[in-house]
Amino acid sequence: VLIIENPVYQAIDENNMPYKIEAQKGRQELHDSITLDRLRVELSKKNGGNIVILGDFGKYDKNSQVIDLEGRIEIKDDDGITITTEVLHLDLLTGKTFGNKKVTISMDQGSNLIASAFTIVEKDGKGFFEGPI
Repeated sequence: VLIIENPVYQAIDENNMPYKIEAQKGRQELHDSITLDRLRVELSKKNGGNIVILGDFGKYDKNSQVIDLEGRIEIKDDDGITITTEVLHLDLLTGKTFGNKKVTISMDQGSNLIASAFTIVEKDGKGFFEGPI
């Protein structure tokens, strides 16, 4: 097992947009898989903005460029939307994100939406929420 303090990984998605993964600690047990504690993922949007994902724990697969997160997870969009949930699957190449646990969407205006699951098709893309909503 290889223990890494404050790992940082940067790459580019299929649309040539950069993303960055940072964590307090990483543990690499398999060649292509890293378990991350207290991670932060920063995604660049096509319009020039950012999406930041904060999570308690995650497993990053370097080959598929997929992160599966668990624990308290916050997705913050610089447009003022915050999504909180407990499970998140993020494909860093395509930007597709989904979770099958309760999700709360909060907007700057103070309104909230609660759903039992969600899918975001791609960065800057449409989000779908499953009921009951």
